Amino acid sequence: MVNYCCKLIDNLCIVGGGPNLKEEVVFGYLWKSRAPSMVLAFSWTLLLDRNPARMNIAKIGVLDAETSKNCIFDSREKETNVHVILHCEVVSKVCFKVLSWLELNFITPPNLFMHFNIGLTR
Repeated sequence: MVNYCCKLIDNLCIVGGGPNLKEEVVFGYLWKSRAPSMVLAFSWTLLLDRNPARMNIAKIGVLDAETSKNCIFDSREKETNVHVILHCEVVSKVCFKVLSWLELNFITPPNLFMHFNIGLTR
């Protein structure tokens, strides 16, 4: 029953219909994860592009027309969830330092579903 409800909510929340097969796999593994519920909820909203990046806040009318929609860290591109998590130069530098300290290598994927899917293929 819970699995059915999660799929139903995923289908309702994704713009343009339900998730494709790759997205369903990622959501399936996400909900089976042993991560804390706050991490799962954040990841779920991140994948659905529902986190409060400036572009999402502007879409619902909270930011006025004069307020910049650019990233607060590097000001070069519009602040979207994908930009902040994967492509922001400042955030990337911090992640690179942490990953170097942990002696890990990471190639930045083009989108969040690929980013989550990388961990599933191990």
